[in-house]
Amino acid sequence: MIALLLAPLLWPLVLALLIPLHILGWPVVGYLAYTYNWVPRVADDMSRVVLSWSPRWAWLWGNQEDGVLGDTLWRRKWALRPRLGALLWSANRNPTNNFRFVPLFNPKPVPDRIRFWGNHIDPSRREQGLHAGVIRWAFTWQGVYSGFVWRCQLTSTRHFQVRLGWKFLPKDVLGIEPTDYRYARMPFCVQLHPYRLS
Repeated sequence: MIALLLAPLLWPLVLALLIPLHILGWPVVGYLAYTYNWVPRVADDMSRVVLSWSPRWAWLWGNQEDGVLGDTLWRRKWALRPRLGALLWSANRNPTNNFRFVPLFNPKPVPDRIRFWGNHIDPSRREQGLHAGVIRWAFTWQGVYSGFVWRCQLTSTRHFQVRLGWKFLPKDVLGIEPTDYRYARMPFCVQLHPYRLS
């Protein structure tokens, strides 16, 4: 219950921190990308090597999951223009991506502590109600960290979705797979997906 009361306070505070960092990321990432200033480095979880920004102080604008040049599809798309690809991946598509690993701002998900309200997909069932017109919503939280998702199924394969807050989902009460990018720490987001693949 306290998460519901704190959400109107915490969400603007996190946004007040992230928005200036996103804006600052454009010139920082622009300079680093223009000068090809990336190096192979072992990711923090030690599971793989990713391309990271060479200066350690630029870690916040890096990407411990896919590297600063993006995932495989993104790297292929921008193979002839890697500097522009790095800029668009690290400053636009995933700005301040490594912020999600900062402990105070992003909790480690603990399934036993996750709670939710709403009519979102029943966590005990894989998928349900994927037909046009179905509206799902959920307010999900762990301690003081909370997130809201509102989803309207447009077709059997596409939906409109709005997310705000930490990326908790009702299904997380059953656990989060180690391959899920949210497994290490639950990231904060503001997302609008007008025609997302279901």
